[in-house]
Amino acid sequence: MMVFWAGDAVLDNWSGGGNTLKTSKEGREMRRWTVIIDWVDGKAEDSDEIAVFAKTASGAASKARAVWSMTNRAEWPLIEIQKVFVVTPKRLRRLA
Repeated sequence: MMVFWAGDAVLDNWSGGGNTLKTSKEGREMRRWTVIIDWVDGKAEDSDEIAVFAKTASGAASKARAVWSMTNRAEWPLIEIQKVFVVTPKRLRRLA
């Protein structure tokens, strides 16, 4: 599952080619972060990948957790998040 979430950012300043956008509210750049959420529901385990725009990695993790909860809690109320981590460029280089 891939969700793109800009929060309060205005996407008309989006360049389309990069991984940043500017918010009209604060005039600051936000980066696109990829967040992995590992979850369990009874005996079923899985992980979801979510892309969000945030200023920091911790902000991205919080925003991704909120977006994921909004989209999944109604359908599966007993689902539990096991782990949330942000995939940074450094981590991607280690995996390659």
